[in-house]
Amino acid sequence: MKIEVDHPDFKTQKLEVETSGIIQGPKLLLNGSVVKKQNGKYLISSDSGVELPIIIKSNFIDPVPSVTIAQGTIKLARPFNGLEYAWFIFLVVSLYQASPIGGLVGAIAALVSGRVFRKNYSNIKKIGIATFIFIVAIVVVIICVVSIKLINNS
Repeated sequence: MKIEVDHPDFKTQKLEVETSGIIQGPKLLLNGSVVKKQNGKYLISSDSGVELPIIIKSNFIDPVPSVTIAQGTIKLARPFNGLEYAWFIFLVVSLYQASPIGGLVGAIAALVSGRVFRKNYSNIKKIGIATFIFIVAIVVVIICVVSIKLINNS
């Protein structure tokens, strides 16, 4: 997903953040080309020719990072609301009750749910997909726990 960064120092240039996948972090694009990170930040010439430092801060669950240009932080998306954070916590805690493996599976389910909540789906569709993710996570935890018990009893 590409998100355009609206900043007054970049009106004639197209500055975007591209988020992709769960493993790979966000990329900064200037006029469609990937910008190389140097020492934890990007240095890009603004429309006036002044080189500005840009820092992208990621959040584990939220696939949409915040962007800091010079001293100002730009939010590219609304923050998750309380119900969404409650869902993430519910996933991890409820699955951790089965086993520590459940906590790991719950964290992965929370990560995937965060991506679903950022899609342009209706709220009903988001809830349906998030519920499906929870059910799949329960099945994965049950399979893992049963497999471990069978291996230990062998």
